[in-house]
Amino acid sequence: MARPRPPELMRQQNRAVILAAIREHGPISRAELARQLDLNPATVTRITRALLDEGVIVETGEGESRGAGRKPVLLSFNHRARLVIGIQECRGRITGAVADLAGTILSRRTHLSTPAPMERKLQLLLDDLLSVDPSYRPRLTAICVGVLDDDGSLPAMPSMPDVPIMTANVAELATRAEARWGAAQEYHKFAVLYLGATSHACVYIDGEICVGGLGLGRDGRPLAMRLCDDGLIAAALAGLESGRPSALRAVTGGRELSRGMIFEAARQGDPVAWDAVKMMADDIAFAVCWFYNALSLDCVLLDGPWGGASDVLVPLVNDRVREVCADSSAIVPAGLGDEAPLLGAIDAAVEVAGATV
Repeated sequence: MARPRPPELMRQQNRAVILAAIREHGPISRAELARQLDLNPATVTRITRALLDEGVIVETGEGESRGAGRKPVLLSFNHRARLVIGIQECRGRITGAVADLAGTILSRRTHLSTPAPMERKLQLLLDDLLSVDPSYRPRLTAICVGVLDDDGSLPAMPSMPDVPIMTANVAELATRAEARWGAAQEYHKFAVLYLGATSHACVYIDGEICVGGLGLGRDGRPLAMRLCDDGLIAAALAGLESGRPSALRAVTGGRELSRGMIFEAARQGDPVAWDAVKMMADDIAFAVCWFYNALSLDCVLLDGPWGGASDVLVPLVNDRVREVCADSSAIVPAGLGDEAPLLGAIDAAVEVAGATV
C-alpha cells in the first residue's frame, strides 16, 4: 500500500504542476487548470492566489464564458518576475545582458577587456548592469558566465549572496543558443564545430549537449591542435618560409600574423593564405564526414570566431565533403555569430532560474 504524501510535499507538487501549466498553456483560467490537472478547484484557487501575491503570475483579462455566468479571469506566467544575467568575453570585450525568463534582453553593457583579474572585471560589469534599474537586483535569480576553459581552470567569481553564479564552456553555450534561436531550431540532432583560439565540438541530441574534442585526423593527431588559430598561423608561416610570394609579408609589417589577416588575404586570392585555409578546410571536412557517418546528424554548424570566415571556409569544406563522402550533408554557417555564447548563457541561467521559481 502506498504511503500518503505529507501535506507540504503535496502542496509543493501541486504548486509546481500548476505553475508549469500556466507557463506552458497560459493565458488560462483557474477552472481550466483544475480540469486539465484533475485538481480540486479550491486547491487551484489557493495556490494561484499565493502565486499572484508572489508576482510569479498575473491576471491578464477575461476568457469566454461557457454559460450565463461570469467570464473567467485568465492567468499568465510573469516572465519579468525573475531576471537572469548572461556574460561572455570575446575579442577583447566582456559583455553582459540582463534578461527575463523568456530570454528577452532588457539591457546590456560591454566593457573593454583589461589585464585585471577576471573576478574584478566581472564585478565591474555586474555593478554596471545592476545600476540600470534598482528593481533588477531584487529579481536577479541566476548568472551564467561563458568561459573558454582551454586549460581546465575556471575564473574566480565575484560574491553575489543568494544568486548562483555558474560557468559553462562557450561552445556549449553557443550550441544552446543555436538550438533555441539560431540556425538549428528545426533540428533534433546536430553538431557544432566551435573553432577559434581553442576549438571544441558539441553534439546536440534531443536537448542533450555533449562537449568534446574534434577527434583525430588522418595522421592520428587531435584535429583541435591544427583547427585553431595557432594551427592556421603555423600553416601560413610554413608557406611564407618556403619563399613563395605572398602579400602577407607586407600586411604584417613586422607584426605577428593573426587569424583575421590570413582569412582576409585568402579572400583576396593570396596563394599562401589560400593554401593555409584550404588545409584547414580539408581537416574540417574530415571531421564533418566523421560526425555525419558516426551519428547520423541532421546538420553540422561552423561556429566560433572562425564563423566570421564562413564565406571562405564553408564552400571549400562542402566541396571537399562531396569529394570524399558523397552521402553526407553540408556544413552550414551558424546563425547567431558572436552573440551565440551570450544568448546561450542567458538560456542556461533561465533554466536554473525557472527551476527555482
